[in-house]
Amino acid sequence: MNPHLISLICLLLTSCQIWKTDIDRDKTFLLKIISMFFRDDTALIVTSIIPKNSSTSNYRNTNVFIGFNKNVAGITKQQINIRPNNLSTSIEGELVTNGKFIVFTPATLLLPNTTYTVSISAENGLSSSYEYQFSTGSEVDNTPPSVLSTSPEIGETNFPINAKIIVNFNESIDPTTVSESNFSLQGNPPGVLSIQDQSLLFSPNSNLLPVTAYICVIKSGIKDIAGNQMVRPYSWVFSTSETEASTCFFDLGIFGICLYE
Repeated sequence: MNPHLISLICLLLTSCQIWKTDIDRDKTFLLKIISMFFRDDTALIVTSIIPKNSSTSNYRNTNVFIGFNKNVAGITKQQINIRPNNLSTSIEGELVTNGKFIVFTPATLLLPNTTYTVSISAENGLSSSYEYQFSTGSEVDNTPPSVLSTSPEIGETNFPINAKIIVNFNESIDPTTVSESNFSLQGNPPGVLSIQDQSLLFSPNSNLLPVTAYICVIKSGIKDIAGNQMVRPYSWVFSTSETEASTCFFDLGIFGICLYE
C-alpha cells in the first residue's frame, strides 16, 4: 500500500479519536452542569410517623411508617433501629422505600403491651437523627378499613365549588396506598391527594364546576397500617352549588385548614 495513503489513514483515525474524546468530555461536563441546576439540596427531615409518638394500644401487627419532606433515596435498614425497651437489638423485618415514605414491616408480631423505641441515625442525607416511642396493646388487626363518613355527604347538594373533599375511615390508613389509582372524581379534575391518620383529603387545583353532579369513588386498593385491604370500593354522589364558600364554618383542625376556604 502507498505509504502516503497509510499516513493519511492514520492521521484521520487519530483525529477522529481525539474528536470523539472531546465530545465525550464535553458531554460529561454538560451533564454535570445540568445536574447542578436541577439538584435538590433541601435537607431531608422527618415530617410524619405512624404509629404516632407516645401512642398506646397499637396493634401487634402494625407496620411502621416514616414520612419525609421529599422523596427518599439511600436510607438503609442499618440506619433504622426498632426495639422493645427491654432489649438493645433491633427487631427483624423488611424495609421498603415508597416515594416520601419508608415502611418497615416486622418479620413477626410485636410483643404485647410493650413500649418500642424507633430511632433513625443522621446518615445518607438525613439532616439530624430522630427518635420516638409507641406502645402496643394485646390485639391483632385483621379487619379491613372502611369508610365512616365523607364531606360532602351522600346526596349532598349545594356543595361549595371551592371545597375540599374529605373521606374519614374507621382506622389509620397506609399513606403509600393512597394515590390516583384508587381515588377518582368524575371528570378527573387535577388535584392533590393527602392522608392524615384516618382521613383522606382531595384538594382540587381549581374550583369544581358549578351546579354539577359528581360521583366520587374510593377503590379497594387502600390498606390500613397493618396491611389489611378494603374489601369493596365505596362511592357516592353529590352536587355543587353555584358559588364558592366565603367563610370557614367548619374548621378541620387535623389539617390546619378550613374545610371551605
